[in-house]
Order: sequence, then C-alpha cells, then structure tokens
Amino acid sequence: MKKIGLLFVLLTSAAGTIFYYTDRHFSAPSSQSAYYADYLPADTLAVVSFFDLKGLSQSFPNSALGRFFSKAALRGIMREQGETEEAVQQYEDFHDGAADLLTNPFLQHLFGDDLTFALLKPDFAARRRNPEEELRSRLLGFGTSASGRIVDSIARLTMRDDFSQETVNGLKLTRIRLDDDEPLYAHVQDGVIILAFRPELIAAALRQKEHGSGLTEQPWFRAAQQFWAEAGTDHCYARFSCNLKMLRGLRSLSGFAAAHQGDFQFHSKVEYDAANLPVTVRHQLRSARNLSLSLPTGKTLFYLWTAGLNQQLFASLAPALHQRADQAAQQQLGLPLQEIMTAVGPQAGLMVNGVATTGFFPLPKLALFAQAAQPEAAQQLVNRLRQRITAQGIAAEQVTEAAGHAVYYWNLLPAEAAHPAVALSSQMLYIANGESAMRMLLEQERQADLPQAVRSLLGQELAAQFSQADYAAFFARPALLAAEAEKADVWLNAALGSSREKLRTALLKLMESVDLSVSYGSLTEHQADFTLLLRPAVLRQRPQQE
Repeated sequence: MKKIGLLFVLLTSAAGTIFYYTDRHFSAPSSQSAYYADYLPADTLAVVSFFDLKGLSQSFPNSALGRFFSKAALRGIMREQGETEEAVQQYEDFHDGAADLLTNPFLQHLFGDDLTFALLKPDFAARRRNPEEELRSRLLGFGTSASGRIVDSIARLTMRDDFSQETVNGLKLTRIRLDDDEPLYAHVQDGVIILAFRPELIAAALRQKEHGSGLTEQPWFRAAQQFWAEAGTDHCYARFSCNLKMLRGLRSLSGFAAAHQGDFQFHSKVEYDAANLPVTVRHQLRSARNLSLSLPTGKTLFYLWTAGLNQQLFASLAPALHQRADQAAQQQLGLPLQEIMTAVGPQAGLMVNGVATTGFFPLPKLALFAQAAQPEAAQQLVNRLRQRITAQGIAAEQVTEAAGHAVYYWNLLPAEAAHPAVALSSQMLYIANGESAMRMLLEQERQADLPQAVRSLLGQELAAQFSQADYAAFFARPALLAAEAEKADVWLNAALGSSREKLRTALLKLMESVDLSVSYGSLTEHQADFTLLLRPAVLRQRPQQE
C-alpha cells in the first residue's frame, strides 16, 4: 500500500492530541516560540503547531481512542456491520500506513519536539478545479533541529533510496519520496527545517525571512500569540490560528490545547467586528446570566444550557428547513413556530439525571427547560401542550403543586418515569418525566446558584469559570452514562440485536475512559471565548473484542 501522505500527519496528530489525555502521564514538551512566523507572508491563511509528536505516537495506541481504532477492534466491528473483507483489509492497510508514518524514525527524530503547518492564501479558482492539488501547493511545514545535517543524515539511515539531494534555482534541497509520485522537499537553515511539496515555497519562505514584515506584523497573529500565552506553564500540545478577514465581520480564530491539573483543556477564541456581521449572527451575540445553574445535581449525567434560542436562530436556517420546522410545530402543538419562539427563549436546555426502568424499557430521567420570555404566551403554550397530551386519550390529566406552581402530569404507565409532566414557573417552562422530578426542579430553581455537589465535582477554579459562562454551558459524565447504559443491557441487546454487540461494547469502553466532559462559552462586544475540558477516568478492564 502507498504510504499515507504528509497531510495525514496533520489530521492524525490533531485527533491524537485531543484524546492524548487518556494516557494520564503527560510528558513535558519543550516550550516553542513562533519562530516560523518570520518565514510566512502577511496573507497566510492559517497555522497549526503540534508538540511532542514522538511521545504522542508512543502513547496514542494505548489510549482509549487508540484501542477503539485498533485493527483488532475495528475488524470485529466492521465484520459485525456486514462490511466486506475488502473493506476490512482497506482499513487495516490504512491503519498500518498511518502507524508506519507516525513511527517512522525519520519523522520521529526530525519532529520529536515540534511540527508546524502553515496554509498560505489559496487561489480559490484553482481550489475549485483541484482542491487537493491546490492544498499541496500552499502547504508549508516547519520544525526545529539542533543539527543542520539532520535531514540528510537521518534520511540516509532510514529511507535509503527514497531520498536525494537536489539544487533548485541555486537552493540546496533534500528530496524525500513519500511514495512513487509524492516528493517532499526539505531545507535546513539556522536550525529551522522547512518542508514543502513545492520547492518554490521554500525559496519564498527564505526570502520572507530576509525581508521581514510578514506574519509577525499582523494584528490577528499577535492577538493569537497573546492568547496562547494564557496557557502559562501548562504543558501545551497544540496551537492554531486562522486569518478570517475574508469572511464578513470576522477577524481571527485561535486556540490551544494543554494539560492543566491532570485535565485536557482546549481553549479557542473568535474575534469579530460585531457591526459588520450579518444581521442574523448579530442577534445571536446576546449573552445572559444563566438562570438554570441551580438545576443540575451531583447525580446529573448530562447538562446543556444555551442563551441562543431565539427567532433569529431559526430565521438563519435554509428556507426549506425553516418550513419543515414550522410545519412540525403546527402539527404537534397547533401553533406556528414564531408564536412558540415568542413564548420561550432565549435561554433553553436539557438535563439527564439517570436512567429509569419502567418494566418494559429504560427511560432517561430527562428534563427540558426554556425561559418564559412572555408569561401570557408561555401559559398559552402550556395549555396547548396539555390539550394535545390529554387528547391522545391514553391517560387523564392530573394536577399537583410544587413551590407554589401547578404541575400537570399524566400516568401513561405505572412507573413514575413514564409520567410526562409540565410546569410553568415565573421564569421557566419545564417538561420532565415524573411529577417528583418536576417538583425537585421547581424547588431547585429557588437556589439560583450552582449546587455544592456540582461545585465539588468541577473543582473550585472550573466551577467559577462554568458559572460565569454567559452564552453556553455543558457538562457530561461519560463513564457514569456508560454505567447507566449497562443497566439496560437486556433491552439494548434486544433493540440493537446481537450483531451490534461489538460496536456497543467498544463505545461503552470509550465512554468509560472519560469521567467528566465540560464546555462553556462567553461573549463580549468584540470576541467569543469557548473552552472544552476532558477529565480521564480510571478505566475498568473489559474483555478484548476479537
């Protein structure tokens, strides 16, 4: 099989870096400056840097994600799904090619510490004609080396006939053959290794270094460097920045991935000129104090909140999608979508507090909530929901009270988890399964702050950041979700069939590797900040799937 091209390093390294947390033993990559910026022109489109690639290639196969994508695991899953032996062999060849590339001594010695990719401004007409070729012609790679001879010496030892020395327009280059028709050119100067599929890019990079006033002078790149500095002394695994000036109202996108107190964290920032953004986007830039912070508990498996549910969100949909959403609203509730969006929003979300067994099938202990934007319209929506449920004729409506508010519910089945319940407080519309679950929600609403059990789970620093998020917030307990799913093994096997056992087991193992996943975002007048955190779990041993 042909070796995977250098482009695959970018994709695999990105995925591997994101799930590098599963190894739990973080190595300490060297701190790197943005030395490559001196070689790049002002109109560079994007840069992305990876660190400690050698350590990543060694740890990834033993990580949860690495085991999920192992040949043994995927072979069983693919055969289970009815894939042909040819498809299975193609994946195994792909796996072997990726492993060969990432464990290649040449690349490991060359990029054991850092590797940066830069994408220069493309020719958009050429990109439409041949996107892969245009990408190759605009891609530059950078690394650092203590020896100016390392490219040639390592290539001679490890690649033998796959490399040669060439001189192009007076510039001495090392030509590395990744496969029969894919040469990669390398040049070393002042300890910096420059790679490209096109030798003229290397020459242009050297001229840029000599002349100056390139990427280092660009405000969007300087802002990215300041943002990267926020990682402080944390072990950084990846950094990226994109120039978005060609998009209306946007300036830049930047981010970094780092290990912080045992967690893997990914931070990103989008800078924009709000006045120049499209109208539908501007209306989304409305932050709010989270009114649902008091709702999750120490038993919550999944919590999602956003302040972005408004009419402009649906107005931004394609006309056909908007029409289908409106038709669905009228069929289910007898109300047009516009009236529903007038009644609720912009805050909305959902929670899962466990899985209940009804005697027939498992049900998630689900709670949906949305801000009551206009009390009268929200009450009309509640009344319409009650009418629709009662009209089904399955169960009569029953009413109780909690925290001074009416709770409406219907006994569809004996188990309380099969009792849909609706309530409207002074600030929220709630839908939940079970009147006792609804009663708890209304009582918790009075607290108006993140419960201590959730604060203890997140930790003091993360809890404070999570509470301050003013646009979106999310957390999940994947390992506990997997444990809850296992309680429903009999039903799941019946629903998915025995032919899905290997896939189900592999997914549960992957979920068990993560104790906590947290994400939150905030908006200001000029930028949006988002954070994703993954906290590894102590894995339970499961039988290996053959």
